[in-house]
Amino acid sequence: MAISSGLMIAAEAQAEGYVGDSFAKMMDDTGVNLELRNFYFNRDFKSKQWNDATPAQRLPDIRESWAQGVRLNVESGYFMDLIGIDAAWYGSLKLVGKDDKWGSGALRTATEKDIKERDGVKYVEAKQKSYDKLGQVFLKTRFGDESLNAHINAGRMFMDTGLLNDSDSRVTPSTTQAIYADINWDAFTLYGFSSDKASTKTQSGFHKYKGPSYTYSGTTVTEGKEGDWKINSIGARFDTGEGYGLDVQLAKAKDYKKMDYLNAYYTLNISEDTSILFDGYYYKGKGDGKYLEKVEHNGKLKEWDSKLWNLVAQLRVSDLKFAISYQKVDGDFYDYLWGGSDDNGLMTWNAVQYWDFNNKDEKSWMAKVDYDFSNLGLPGFNFMTRYVKGEYHEQAGSTKKTRHEWERDTDLSYAFQDGALKGLTITLRNATFRTYGTDSLNENRLIVDYTIALL
Repeated sequence: MAISSGLMIAAEAQAEGYVGDSFAKMMDDTGVNLELRNFYFNRDFKSKQWNDATPAQRLPDIRESWAQGVRLNVESGYFMDLIGIDAAWYGSLKLVGKDDKWGSGALRTATEKDIKERDGVKYVEAKQKSYDKLGQVFLKTRFGDESLNAHINAGRMFMDTGLLNDSDSRVTPSTTQAIYADINWDAFTLYGFSSDKASTKTQSGFHKYKGPSYTYSGTTVTEGKEGDWKINSIGARFDTGEGYGLDVQLAKAKDYKKMDYLNAYYTLNISEDTSILFDGYYYKGKGDGKYLEKVEHNGKLKEWDSKLWNLVAQLRVSDLKFAISYQKVDGDFYDYLWGGSDDNGLMTWNAVQYWDFNNKDEKSWMAKVDYDFSNLGLPGFNFMTRYVKGEYHEQAGSTKKTRHEWERDTDLSYAFQDGALKGLTITLRNATFRTYGTDSLNENRLIVDYTIALL
């Protein structure tokens, strides 16, 4: 008995030691950082017609705000090399934001509660306010070794897939509530997820994907029925890390819509300083039932149906890159959103700062130049400019009108390389967009990012 009791005590002590060591390793592998983003935004619509629009579309002609963003990110290690938890708190503090210039996406956004009525006329009254939220919190697990492994994440997280991705283009990012899993074997990854809620950049809560839904296609539509849905997706990715790969993804929201996605890329290395990247994207979307409105085709109502493809070639010579891109929509306006509060976006090269060039049957060309000034004695200084021109046809009574639109974007950024300011990046971003109708605009953004490692 004495020997048995001794063995049990030794086993318990060994187990306690293992648990203690595992917890200590998890804490050693845990990282905490503070991200500060100072963000100024000004968008000036040149047509000055937004205030004359219908109540649902009525927005200020000038949208302006200045905010200080704060993100506290916690990325834990794995307890017993198996399980961990990540979290992120986001906040946006209002510095400047007049109530008649709301809609920048940097401060609290308008909701249905902001639609007021006075003397029988509806209008939007939205105050620009600070906000904060628990943007991410999810449980994570991992299995396997370096060559064959799997991960499962469950909770609220930042998604980055071809058919469901979050956006970080303002003060704080949008995030998604989902269960995500992947299996990785060398260069091959099989992944999938199920998502039931999302939160836009400025929302404090998470909301279901729901309708009725509208597609801004410029065609007559019928309203979808009231309801909510989940998005389920599966995909496979092959990435060698040597400049070529393939990503295929399928996603469906039952009774709403389904979409397919394909991305293939290949880098041709000509010399140490010269290469050509070939990149291609294909999207296919179709309505899937009662929750998505029908679209009129030749006097008949049919399910929304659209395809979009994009082909790109980019030449790199040392620190200079030059790209040309062609994009074509076949069918209806390509509506990549999933309804409700998702902040999804296109991954194509012609989906730029403001516009995506995804109108019904639209075709567009893009030219882009990037330059890194490191070899000129200015490490950390980068320049980008691009120009996109699109053309589509719009039904105007009994005739079709050809519409043209274009966008020019310019980015200047500088990242401090050393000293106390290392980790500080300043970005100036300008966009000019011209089109038929109410959307022609000039836009400026000034972004200052600074990351501080706390742990």
